[in-house]
Amino acid sequence: MAIEYRGCRKLVYAPVLTDTAEGMTFGEVKTLAPVQQIQREVSRSSATTYYDNTAANTTTAEGAEVNNFVIAVPTDDVLADIEGKYYDPEAKIYSDSPIVDKYFAVGYVLGEKGDEDNEQFVWKLKGTFQVQGTEHNTENDGTDTTNVTVGFTSVYPVATFTHGGKDGNGGKSKGVRIKKNDNVMTETAFFAKVQTVDDVYAAKQ
Repeated sequence: MAIEYRGCRKLVYAPVLTDTAEGMTFGEVKTLAPVQQIQREVSRSSATTYYDNTAANTTTAEGAEVNNFVIAVPTDDVLADIEGKYYDPEAKIYSDSPIVDKYFAVGYVLGEKGDEDNEQFVWKLKGTFQVQGTEHNTENDGTDTTNVTVGFTSVYPVATFTHGGKDGNGGKSKGVRIKKNDNVMTETAFFAKVQTVDDVYAAKQ
């Protein structure tokens, strides 16, 4: 039996409006851009303490989680939004202004193929976007084109959740993931607004 990842789609985002110990609020969910690739990287570090010439304790720390999205070129208003720049929608002018730091939630769908085709619905609750750079080449007799890579550094919110924490009985939660075939929530409902782990539990009941 084997399952492999194949396919990704529906890359969306929403601004984090508030993040306090009591909970979080979010703005409207918007499409970021058509997505070609989603890559997730998580760093961990560990240190071992020795006593009486023997390894006795190991301490592990969770580092940054970075999601890299290879996407089609976003619209100017979306690009200005995630970069913290300024865009005038009426004048249709993008200003390369000083960056304004903003936090966002990001959601997406990952495909699974194998013994049973399935999809993962994902929300990451809080992080910052970084446009990694663009490349523009002269037109020639080939068919090459370029696109955009956007990084999203995910952090733990200030908020704690009833179903967060390492044992699910209260604590921190960076995001939530469910699988389509488990029928926890429909895709439409899951992406209608940003979902926390508590939201998904409430919807299932």
